[in-house]
Amino acid sequence: MTIWEKIDKVLKIKGLSPLPDCGLLLVGSNPLPVYTLIKSLQPRMVLLLGTEEVKYYLYKLVEISRSEGIQDVEHAICEPVDSLDISVKIKGLLQYAPQKKAWFSYTAGTKSMSVNGFEAWKSIVGNNEHWATYLSPYGQKIHLNKVEHSFPLVPGSDYEVPEIGFKEIVKLHLNTFTNNDECCKNDHENDKLITLSRKIHGFLCGNPTNNVKDYLQLLPRSYIDKLKLTLPSSEDKNGKSEDFEVSGIINFLIKTNFKTGSPSVRHSFKDWGMNLNVDGAEHLGILDDVVKKYFCEDFESNNKSVQVNERIKAMKWLVGKWLEVWVADSLKSSKLFSEVHDSCELQPPGAKKNSNRFEVDVCAMRGVTPFIFSCTVDSKENGINKGKLFEVGQRSRQLGGEHARSALVCLSDSSSEISDIINEGWKGYNTVKVFGKDDICDQETFIDKVNDWIDLLEQ
Repeated sequence: MTIWEKIDKVLKIKGLSPLPDCGLLLVGSNPLPVYTLIKSLQPRMVLLLGTEEVKYYLYKLVEISRSEGIQDVEHAICEPVDSLDISVKIKGLLQYAPQKKAWFSYTAGTKSMSVNGFEAWKSIVGNNEHWATYLSPYGQKIHLNKVEHSFPLVPGSDYEVPEIGFKEIVKLHLNTFTNNDECCKNDHENDKLITLSRKIHGFLCGNPTNNVKDYLQLLPRSYIDKLKLTLPSSEDKNGKSEDFEVSGIINFLIKTNFKTGSPSVRHSFKDWGMNLNVDGAEHLGILDDVVKKYFCEDFESNNKSVQVNERIKAMKWLVGKWLEVWVADSLKSSKLFSEVHDSCELQPPGAKKNSNRFEVDVCAMRGVTPFIFSCTVDSKENGINKGKLFEVGQRSRQLGGEHARSALVCLSDSSSEISDIINEGWKGYNTVKVFGKDDICDQETFIDKVNDWIDLLEQ
């Protein structure tokens, strides 16, 4: 049974007229709820009303609707707060609808568009107010006016729920590349990197006595905790110096530190391999051996030497990006999601080619909902990495707004405290789920925690 058939069945029981085969939808700055309703209710004709400010998304929805096989797509642009113009445009669009009948979605658009659009629509369709629909972001449910019944868009319902793919999310919200597959590295599909991420995770999370600092000490001196600088004192005219201590993590992942022959490149990885219990650890030598073993293929057959950029990429992965692979692999193993992607490089609308790109650590799709995961091994005061919290909030807004779900995965021992602080003082961030070290102590525990979170979201 499709969701359309389920709605039709409920309306018949209540003695109400069925939804027409045409949808009239308001378009705002978030195209996802509009596309979700089109995908769910599958109208033969789509009518779209937006404003000049959101015409990028309006045209995207026209294009994607036609690619879905809906050939009859009409659209109009109105003034966002001009009640007369909104009314005229709504009535004009309804002229295209068979018998001037269409269901109406007021999920998106401005408040003025919703109020005035509804009145104009109602004056045409008459006593069929139950055709007015709204997609709630809380639990992703379709609501019909004056019908005491909602229709959740979650897997496991007693009707078919449409699935939206990650490529569709990218097409809706962002600039796309020639080949959408190129925007995600998907290292979690690489068996070698999956195995290595599990080894690093086991070292850090499987032994309560180990921490990130213990792990970083096994690597070349690419990250340090404190740096002491000796500088002339501004108050001392006799030329005496004074020590200044710079706190925080100082990044040394720069090209000059990874040229051939540098200390970082000559650093032995044998202890690293032995502590992680990786295969062939006793034969590991310098960084280039690790690059060849895990990150690049066919070096020996091509007689190719390791380049500086390849060393830096490998070090970034060993320091922190391994967590993205572990998280993505766990989410895929959970069977809770239809798609999982990691290390996705994307570009916002209006940006020039190869500029303003940003990265999403992990994105998973469940039904019509994108789940955005930001991963960090860093730890700040109170266990909060504020930069990562800002990042995951921003990414979820870019890929679905309030209809997306976001989470921070970190190695903090105080994830509950982070959640409390977010809920109390971080306006707009109280929807960010935090998974700490205890939550990701092993894959089974992490999957259970994610499942509990989903159950809460889909109540």
